[in-house]
Amino acid sequence: MSRRCISVRALSPFERRVLDKQFRHPADARAGRNAFAFLDEAEFHLNPHLSRMWVLRGHRATVDSAGQNRRGPVFGALDTSGDLACMVTGRKRSAEFLTFLEWLRDDVYADQAHVFLFLDNGSIHKTKAVWAWLQTHKDHFSVIWNAPYTPNLNGIERIWGQLKRASINNYYFKTVENLEKAVLRRIKSYYRNHPPSALQAKIWG
Repeated sequence: MSRRCISVRALSPFERRVLDKQFRHPADARAGRNAFAFLDEAEFHLNPHLSRMWVLRGHRATVDSAGQNRRGPVFGALDTSGDLACMVTGRKRSAEFLTFLEWLRDDVYADQAHVFLFLDNGSIHKTKAVWAWLQTHKDHFSVIWNAPYTPNLNGIERIWGQLKRASINNYYFKTVENLEKAVLRRIKSYYRNHPPSALQAKIWG
């Protein structure tokens, strides 16, 4: 299965203040033996989302569109240290979610003794295959299920909104491949105000 992944380990001053306030302790999960990660998936549409923009007085802004819309699904994990891990996949199904979980296990959180996953009640999170995977890896992963209709409690929702506003609004990328590259570039530069020495990014293409 074709996929692209990026893991950014950095924490901006703003995000540190937000996370410190939310969890009431320094957001430094990697200093301990456990990690707490918000998980979710988002879809970035080839047909651009339109929002307010600057335009010369007397002119009308125009944005091309694909006609037949296509989507680029992205699975993401944001932990309380501010580390952000995302995987772009061709589809958004239970199979892709399992691939994402395996990447988290083998790479992103391989150095953690235990990982608490904060998940919503989406159907792809509760298939028999996912339940079996979680049961097999219960010594390494535990799930905390979010309450219904409360997406605001999931910290990564903030990231999706910022990515969509910053990377795809008012622009037609022509192909899904170009859209995916734009999303990954934006993820990689998400913490651009952080010192370069604190930024580590790994991309598989």
